[in-house]
Amino acid sequence: MTWTGLRIPPIQPLLIMFSDPLDRETFDSWVSCLRQKENPFGLWGEVLPRGTWKVHMYAVDYHIWQRIDIEITRNHVLALLPVGDDGRVGARLLANVKRLAGREVSAFLGDRPYDGPDDDAADPAEAGARD
Repeated sequence: MTWTGLRIPPIQPLLIMFSDPLDRETFDSWVSCLRQKENPFGLWGEVLPRGTWKVHMYAVDYHIWQRIDIEITRNHVLALLPVGDDGRVGARLLANVKRLAGREVSAFLGDRPYDGPDDDAADPAEAGARD
């Protein structure tokens, strides 16, 4: 069986882990917020419960109209981001999660630590010049 014509866009995972798990009130507030058309995450889409502490969201980032799939649990946010967006979607998501979480977070884009768009777009030659 062949999958002729199937085009899977390139994606990169962004994992944001909370230093402490979200409490029930914060988790439920986030889920409620994501269901609103205009929310601080800048996402529009379907929120699907996948358990007591897990939801999936199949959404569009309405700033650049790119698809983004997200899993939110009390311990992490996992987003599958489009490759080639100059880091805008991931940077905005990370900034909003940091602001709304009320706790420390650590983030990884692919297999490396991530702290915002400068990490994603850094030129190695410039990095050496700043040291």
